[in-house]
Amino acid sequence: MGQAVRCLWLAAVFLANSEEVVELDGQNFTWAMRAYPRLLLFFYAPWCGHSRSLDPEVRRAAAELQGSVAVAKIDASMEVEIADEFGISAYPGLFLLQKGSYEEFTGRRSAAAIADWTRSKIGSALELVNNSDQLQDALGRRGVHSALVATGDAGRQATVKRLAERFRTWGKFIFLAGGLHPRVQLFRGLDELLEGPASASASDEEAEQKLVEFMQAHQLPLFGEVSEENFYHYAPRRPSSGRDPRSSSRSRLPGPAESHLGGCGPRIW
Repeated sequence: MGQAVRCLWLAAVFLANSEEVVELDGQNFTWAMRAYPRLLLFFYAPWCGHSRSLDPEVRRAAAELQGSVAVAKIDASMEVEIADEFGISAYPGLFLLQKGSYEEFTGRRSAAAIADWTRSKIGSALELVNNSDQLQDALGRRGVHSALVATGDAGRQATVKRLAERFRTWGKFIFLAGGLHPRVQLFRGLDELLEGPASASASDEEAEQKLVEFMQAHQLPLFGEVSEENFYHYAPRRPSSGRDPRSSSRSRLPGPAESHLGGCGPRIW
């Protein structure tokens, strides 16, 4: 089957099963990566209890993400070479592939958490609001995460958007349109509010760096909830590779006949 025909076939499969998780293997994995700019990939082992528990949540997340992200699964205990490219050492694993790189999901094992995390990675990192009611609604959806709220002109908006793209995992970034004066506020914990450096502007690199330092220094509240959704801010974690999985060179997993000797586990979740 030619490359173009295979890509069209894969597209038809995903469209026909838009609310389901499509099975991939070594024969069609590379083609799926080329055919879809965004792919949520679920590595599992059929004998692994953790994999069986996560499977229905991934399927429900696929239904929520219908039309925005292709969702697929692959038996990592059989497709060892592909699992090796992602550094899989325990099952299950969940990765978002886009723009030639990948990032691992490490949040709560629920359809809502998976869908919310995926949307946060594929949409705009900066949420735009037009009035105080919309602002309060956006802040109400921040959960346990901190939120940076900024107002000002187009230059300030561009600055905050750049920071939001650079620091997607930091928390929530919100820009309130129509503000006459530049202002930065940081909301964290239950009711903590901090005023940010007022001098930051799009044309002042030093001031922008001060804003970054402010974000990093004050991200965590003095008193706040630690949950599955934000624990990684409090403890060291393995950085995402940011690499094309096809260029990975990590140690190989045991073969299918050996993989039952302890490969099933909750990973870092």
